[in-house]
Amino acid sequence: MKLKDFIEKFVAHNTVVRLWHEKGHTYQMIHDGEKEVFMEWEVLGGKSFLSKYLESKVVCVTDIVCNKYPEAVNIVIE
Repeated sequence: MKLKDFIEKFVAHNTVVRLWHEKGHTYQMIHDGEKEVFMEWEVLGGKSFLSKYLESKVVCVTDIVCNKYPEAVNIVIE
């Protein structure tokens, strides 16, 4: 399923999301050096650098622990 469809169908409004790429047997966070999370509506609305991944395939949702924004939904994409 594409990220856009996944967010629209399964992520509640006003939810903080963080994206990851699979890297071997681990995951690598997608960030711009300053910001790593956005509200789901920012991603869907093109207000985030993460919006360029809307056509990427979702691999899974995982519970990666992060110091900043521990409440964010962690979505792994191809």
